[in-house]
Amino acid sequence: YLRGFHFDTIDIYRSDATKFTVTEGGLLPPFISVHGLGEAAALDTVEKLRTLKETVGDGAHFHVIFDPVNVLTAENVDNQDALWPAWCEVIGKDLAAVHVKDAVLHPDAPRTPTALGAGQMDYTVIREWLHRDHPTAALLRDEVVLPVAQEDLAYMRTL
Repeated sequence: YLRGFHFDTIDIYRSDATKFTVTEGGLLPPFISVHGLGEAAALDTVEKLRTLKETVGDGAHFHVIFDPVNVLTAENVDNQDALWPAWCEVIGKDLAAVHVKDAVLHPDAPRTPTALGAGQMDYTVIREWLHRDHPTAALLRDEVVLPVAQEDLAYMRTL
């Protein structure tokens, strides 16, 4: 502050995992600046999400944008019935939105985006959780495949 620097509050939506971000109001700290968080902001395991929630400890301001396809790997794609309940439990009431997308996963290559329902993502458990606990949750279509946009909208209405 003595040198004219202003530090913003860490923002779950805008902060980077490891780098400070210059904003109009000053500097936005990265998640790594929170002791014990490290790079846990890259939430690719339910354990990292649990650690982040415990570290932040502020349920009034902590919300999760859940992106289930980013959690899938070629190793766990066939075990989704067992995978999603733990995620849903840890996210609990802190859900802000769900990134909805689908893809075909490859062991040694990037995933291939597909129309919703045409890839390997199984939304059955997540759909039940949304209907039961988050019927008004925001669903954000991610990695849109334009030629099938209308079909994707119809699929999203089932979520």
